[in-house]
Amino acid sequence: MSLKVNFYADKNLKECIPEPVSASKMSPSWLSELPNKKSKCPFGFLRNSAGGVDPYTLIPDSSLGVKGCPGIQDFLNFGYIIPNWTTFIFREDEQNKLVVNWVDCPYEIDYVAHPDDQFSTLPNKPIYNHFGKINSPWIIKTEKNVSCLITHPIWHRNNSFTTATGIIHTDISPFHVPWFFEYNYRIKSGMELTTMDVSKQIIDVGTPLMLVIPFYRKKFESSINYVDVEEMERQSNIQIYRSAFGGIYSEFRKKMIKFNGLFK
Repeated sequence: MSLKVNFYADKNLKECIPEPVSASKMSPSWLSELPNKKSKCPFGFLRNSAGGVDPYTLIPDSSLGVKGCPGIQDFLNFGYIIPNWTTFIFREDEQNKLVVNWVDCPYEIDYVAHPDDQFSTLPNKPIYNHFGKINSPWIIKTEKNVSCLITHPIWHRNNSFTTATGIIHTDISPFHVPWFFEYNYRIKSGMELTTMDVSKQIIDVGTPLMLVIPFYRKKFESSINYVDVEEMERQSNIQIYRSAFGGIYSEFRKKMIKFNGLFK
């Protein structure tokens, strides 16, 4: 059983649209522009109230920042990005309704508005009181017992829209993926093109629109445990060392690290 996602599109669209790509190959530009920390050590020393160093207590080195956060790094490397297949232009008509146009799309597009009466009890409704849906060129299919989480590529930081999050059982039936989203910017320029806010009203071709994360569909279970201080410290130390050695530096990923018996 594999977590492979099979993407299908009309053969006439080959080389006409950007293809889905592994999230690890479409890292946000701002992340690559962050300066690298010279030291490869993932730890620092705990300092006491007087500013002195406790040489026996190690803590994660916070100067690593986002590049040293295993939760963010591993998330950015998981799943697939579906990039925008055309250029969308958002405007507002005389009735203050959202208008969506697109440029040179190689296939027929439909824009469907899901109005607020479909989610009347939803708090914090979208600015334009509807979720929009635009059909993408992609159908996805996975192997048995593998579903897909479709969500907003949040770390790419495009805040003019939010892609809605949902789970699709793509092993049961192939799924023609729509871009289901809310538009987050109140347009002030109406239908005018010359005074529009380009950074907010234009979603360029190639922009990450959706993040597709495959996962094995299994029953969820959990337990709640109350433990003493020593066990809490032990669990915290396991998290620190495994995060540092297993989630950040590739040279440590390939082998099991044993530190003071914590990994037994």
